[in-house]
Amino acid sequence: MKALGDRLTPWLERALDLSAKRHDVLAGNLANIDTPNFQPKDLEFDEQLVAELNTNQEGTGPAIEAPLEAQPRLDGNQLDLDGEIARITANRVFYQLSTEVLTRRLARLRYAIDEGGR
Repeated sequence: MKALGDRLTPWLERALDLSAKRHDVLAGNLANIDTPNFQPKDLEFDEQLVAELNTNQEGTGPAIEAPLEAQPRLDGNQLDLDGEIARITANRVFYQLSTEVLTRRLARLRYAIDEGGR
């Protein structure tokens, strides 16, 4: 799509990739809800996307996993279940929105191609 002068589509594709990776990290946090001394992590998602949008280049590597700060339970596990569910929900909404925008952009391109052939 870059050949067509489209700068948003590659960014949306990268956003979907980062969102999927973030989902894996957050799901891993939930999988360790009963693990003693577990410290949950998240991705520096927003910062990486903003940097890529400002530079119009793909990031230099995967987003950094940063520990989340939470009050530890008696077993030392620092997972905040309500906060984790909120992060997963926000990430899911972002992924669905990005998918919808990308789908509509591709549908418009397909329409232009189909109608141009008539």
